[in-house]
Parts: sequence; structure tokens; C-alpha cells
Amino acid sequence: MNELKDHLVKARSYIERGWTQNEYARDAEGECVFAYDPTAVCWCVRGAFRAVDGEWPQSVESDRGAFLLAEVGHIDSLTNWNDSLSRTQQDVLDLFDKAISVA
Repeated sequence: MNELKDHLVKARSYIERGWTQNEYARDAEGECVFAYDPTAVCWCVRGAFRAVDGEWPQSVESDRGAFLLAEVGHIDSLTNWNDSLSRTQQDVLDLFDKAISVA
């Protein structure tokens, strides 16, 4: 598996465990935490990449992954897309699957 695809698969695994909106990550009580905090239980699209990286700033692979997600989804802003009231966890997983198949 190439590095980009591997990074996308890892980020997707965070979304599969739990997904959130309007914050990078949340703990079990719904409080905002760092995406790489061990108490995090759900992540937004950007937070999932940060969780994979385990640090800030975001890695080149995370930048490439976010760009590919936006490209295959025809999305101007991943943050706005993730936080849309009509968005679902399954929408996010489907977008990751589409990007993974292209990577």
C-alpha cells in the first residue's frame, strides 16, 4: 500500500470509531480535546488526520489526503462540508472510501 493510501485508511479508522462536528475531536463526555488526546472518542475529517499524525503541524501525507478528499468530493472546504447540518458519519466514510480507491 502506498503512503497516501495508508494515511487515508488510518484516518478513516478514526472516523469509523466515532465522528463529530464543529470540533477536531471530543471525549466521551462530548468535551473538546486535542485530536491526538488518548481520551478522544470521535473526530472530524481534519481531526482524524491530526490523530494519525499525533502532532501539529499536520504532515505532508495528511495535507495530501485532505486535498484528495476535497478533490474527489468536489468540496471547497472540508471543514464546512464536515460541519454541514445534513452531513452524516456515513457520508464521511463514503468520501474516505472514494479517496482510498483513487489513491
